Amino acid sequence: DPEAHPFIHTHQGNFPRLFAYLIYLMGARTIESQITVTTFTVGLAAVLFGFVFFCRIASPLFALTVSLLMITDYLLFTQWQVVTYRVWYAFFVFSSLLCAQGIGGPRRRLWIVLTFLNHMCLFYFELVFVFFVAVMTGLYTGWAYRKNWKTMALGWSAQLAGAVTGLSILAIQLIFYLEWADFLQDLYLTFVARNYASGDPHWLDKLTDFYNTRNIVFWYNLESPDKYAGFGASLSALFTYSFSVHTPFLTLTALLLFVGWLLGTVAHWIGQRPLVPVSDSGWGFDGLIASAFLFAFGLYLFVLTVIIADSTLAGAAYSDLSMPPGTLFVMAGLVLLLLLVSYLTIVLVRFTLRSSPIVGCSSAVNVFVAGLYLIGAASFISFQSRLYNQDWRILWLDTLGPSNHWLAVTVVCVAAGFGLLLILMGPERLLRKAGIEIKGLCLFLIAGLIAFGVVYKLAPGYVHTGYLTRYTPLIVFHVDSLMAVSLFILLSAGHTAYDRLKIACSLQQAALVRTWGRQPAALLIGALGLAGYFLVYWVNLQVSYIELFPYDRFSFMKMLKEPPYRGASFVVNNYAIPTFTFTGQWAYLDAKVGQRRLALTPEGFTMQRDLRALWLADRHERLDYLKPDYFLCFKALSVELVAARLLAPDLQISGCGELGLVRQASSNTRESLQHRLVARDDSHYDSWAVVKLDWDFPPFLKPLSPKEAETAVELKVTHTPAGSVAEVNYLYTHQEALREGDTRVRLFRMEAKREDGAVSEGARQRTLLDEGIRRRRFPLPSGFEGFLQATVAPATATKTGPEYSSPLVWASAEANRSGHGKSLKLEGEYE
Repeated sequence: DPEAHPFIHTHQGNFPRLFAYLIYLMGARTIESQITVTTFTVGLAAVLFGFVFFCRIASPLFALTVSLLMITDYLLFTQWQVVTYRVWYAFFVFSSLLCAQGIGGPRRRLWIVLTFLNHMCLFYFELVFVFFVAVMTGLYTGWAYRKNWKTMALGWSAQLAGAVTGLSILAIQLIFYLEWADFLQDLYLTFVARNYASGDPHWLDKLTDFYNTRNIVFWYNLESPDKYAGFGASLSALFTYSFSVHTPFLTLTALLLFVGWLLGTVAHWIGQRPLVPVSDSGWGFDGLIASAFLFAFGLYLFVLTVIIADSTLAGAAYSDLSMPPGTLFVMAGLVLLLLLVSYLTIVLVRFTLRSSPIVGCSSAVNVFVAGLYLIGAASFISFQSRLYNQDWRILWLDTLGPSNHWLAVTVVCVAAGFGLLLILMGPERLLRKAGIEIKGLCLFLIAGLIAFGVVYKLAPGYVHTGYLTRYTPLIVFHVDSLMAVSLFILLSAGHTAYDRLKIACSLQQAALVRTWGRQPAALLIGALGLAGYFLVYWVNLQVSYIELFPYDRFSFMKMLKEPPYRGASFVVNNYAIPTFTFTGQWAYLDAKVGQRRLALTPEGFTMQRDLRALWLADRHERLDYLKPDYFLCFKALSVELVAARLLAPDLQISGCGELGLVRQASSNTRESLQHRLVARDDSHYDSWAVVKLDWDFPPFLKPLSPKEAETAVELKVTHTPAGSVAEVNYLYTHQEALREGDTRVRLFRMEAKREDGAVSEGARQRTLLDEGIRRRRFPLPSGFEGFLQATVAPATATKTGPEYSSPLVWASAEANRSGHGKSLKLEGEYE
């Protein structure tokens, strides 16, 4: 409505909204055009920035690998590329990192200016995400230029200057609008409400009073830090809301490969720096023997965990595999296996020590690290279930997890085998260019992890509710990069094995071909087989997510462009902007109206409402905002909802049909407000419904006396020369002052128990004596004796209100003794 300007929004998304307004002025005035323009400008630029960044820190092949995985990550990345607000997250992550890289290049002045402008726009954005990017970029800059203090200082100075400028612009706007004291109060209330809100009801009243009186848009998303505090909570949140999307099984496979490469690199680095002088002969052999026992113990634990643990290797809290009756024999066999592995390991170590050209204690270090790797892998498999929400196991294990148990065991064992080879042989012997491309990614991963920890510590509530539970982009860039590293390790190992196999096949003698080609062939088959399984699993995962979370679930809103919805006003239980865009009329969010809690008070009928999201500047002047034409229920799909439906596919679970307003509108029961269900989602999702609202309130009766608030109908019996007359008195009222219509008044004879002239609690039966429209006097039959009761059903021209009853009254030709009784209460909920 051009006369109802929206309140200002002070806390997030200022730069994306400015961009949306600019392209709106340029002609992109529909939802489709806004999405198209933003996706193919900002979204495409974000993907290109990411590709260029990974090319610079790794290689074009790795950049292609991580870019393909990222743009096909449907739940955490792809779907947000068509959201005109969230698409900026990827853009600013990679634009900030490119600026950090560019400062150290030849065009330093240009990149300093670009860094300043980038951070100025970045800090004119949502502040939690801003601090995540700022901390990550600052750490990346500091480590990348740790040997060049001048470049480091220039980078940090440009970032700081841009940040101060962006924040200053935002602060100046707010100070001009709110003044200094309210500006500080706004910052305090917003930060505390999002992260450290207390359960005190006065706290909510304080927030409501402050923001309503200053015309500020505010989401009443109050969070307490109790359930989010601590390192364990942050680690669990990271795995529950990020890694579980890729399923715990694929996460485990990726971690086995990545950690194997990381430990292999560390072991190789340590091996080149002997812990003791080489002249101390014998230490290397003794250390190797000691490491062999650790390796054997780790191998024993890993085999025990993978074979016996069953589904726990895919993240489950318990195993589906029952131990066979001969458990004792199985455990005894495993003990013998440990002894056998220990013996074979010592033999292998002796052979390696005598034939290895490496001096010092590098062999001992590699075997020792390999033992720690196996122990760590077994421990992680056993305890990883604590990192995931087991209530959603139906989704990430039973629906999206590995389809075959033994295939999953094989994949995990092959991945662990690759990890062991990377540790024992070293990445320089297995990977193309010794895996140097991956080393450049470590700084990006470490900086992102630290930035996530810092932001989580400062604002745990908002990180949870604003990002993690919504699966919006934050740490996804690093999670997908980690997945890409694991896939790239397999591809690089396959490439190296293929080159060696070609060399072996070029030999002239068949015996040499068999001898020199056996190991490269096995490595090639294993690498390509595991990489192929990874890709097939990934594609199947994304296709399943598209089926579980359909991308076209908003398509029903297109019907709002057509009559009777076009030009009609709406109240919704979700975001109101899409509804307004299609209808061209005002709409707002009300989280309580759908519950249909209608109450009758002395002032009239009231429906429980929540008007805190009625963000229209003239909301206090226009009463028609209280009577929208339609109610739109829309249930967004969530992981909790999808998991619940998977558990009970034949049941209607938590759909719009469960809302009181929709349920009443779809039934034929007679209610005070006759809402009508005009459209709904007939699928098992039951995700949306449209209700035509009825705001024609029925009339009601006021109490006749302030002292007797429960008495709305008075009945008196008077004696006249012509006979006895029953007189009915009531006060008709309508909350909108509508004239009285055909109010029906009835007079009943009540057969009730009498005890010493008084009336007992319950009447036995009532018989209609007479009735009329707005009638006040009823002549009684000659010689009538008994209890009487009058009822009044007030009515307007279109609605009839609830029926009120008078107290019982005794009518007799000899005496007129009143009984005792109660009429309908006016307070409380009216059904």
